[in-house]
Amino acid sequence: MWVEWENPYWLLGCLASIGMLLLALRLRLLTGRTPFPSPSKSLWIRAYLPTLTIGSMFALGCIAAAEPILTLPVRPRWGCPDFWLIWDVSRSMRATDTPPERRFFALRLFHQFLDSLESYDLHPRIGLIAFAAQPYAILPLTADREALRISLEQTLRQDLGEGTNLSATLEAAWGFTGPQSVWLIVSDGAHNFSLSTALEAIAQTAAEQKIIIHTLLIGKESDQFQPEALKLLSKKTGGTFQHNKLQVTPMLKKMSMSPKINLAPWILLAGYVIGLLGIVAMGILGWFNVLAG
Repeated sequence: MWVEWENPYWLLGCLASIGMLLLALRLRLLTGRTPFPSPSKSLWIRAYLPTLTIGSMFALGCIAAAEPILTLPVRPRWGCPDFWLIWDVSRSMRATDTPPERRFFALRLFHQFLDSLESYDLHPRIGLIAFAAQPYAILPLTADREALRISLEQTLRQDLGEGTNLSATLEAAWGFTGPQSVWLIVSDGAHNFSLSTALEAIAQTAAEQKIIIHTLLIGKESDQFQPEALKLLSKKTGGTFQHNKLQVTPMLKKMSMSPKINLAPWILLAGYVIGLLGIVAMGILGWFNVLAG
């Protein structure tokens, strides 16, 4: 299992609360400012309980504001959703900066990815869409791994023309996949049809339709290497961006059906309870009488 933080900057407030708590305890020890004159060891907890509870309440409040999300481990019974493989077969994918060529380097990574899915005992259906200047629907969603491997290898060896129209491909993909689907784009990022729909608008539309787009960038620095488009698509839709590697674990955190638990309400409740106990303790121990006097 793992915990993700929606607003991690609030954790700085948690550290500040702990620091202020320790400082308050330190000052109280130095000045002897307690409601009990010269408290004995048996009274130490009662003397400093309010400070500890109130400080803990603020710390827990900051943790809750950071919105921790607990994701339970992926298990076979939860599975992995079906996804569409959208593969760049333009001529720029024949560059040799990732030997022997970008297309075959990516193919090897994807074969390893499929093997990793098998090791997790996950068997999602996968569809295949190839694209260059135009998109080409190659294979519908299928659980037949051998058919997918063969179709992909045959497609990569064909010449589907020059140009890379990523926008037109993604627009066409909606007709095949529908909303709330998962895509994996494999490309060098080159997008040389400036008159097509802006990728930022496409990414926004995909996010509104709850489409998660994972991207695999292939290649090294060159004129035909443009990571910005793929980074934009994955960031806007909550997917992962990987460069010259395709690992299962980061994607499973995003695309798996693992149960997710929002811990913030429970932590906030714990903070309220602790704070209430602190106030009650102050009343029972006479803190308010001391402050009034």
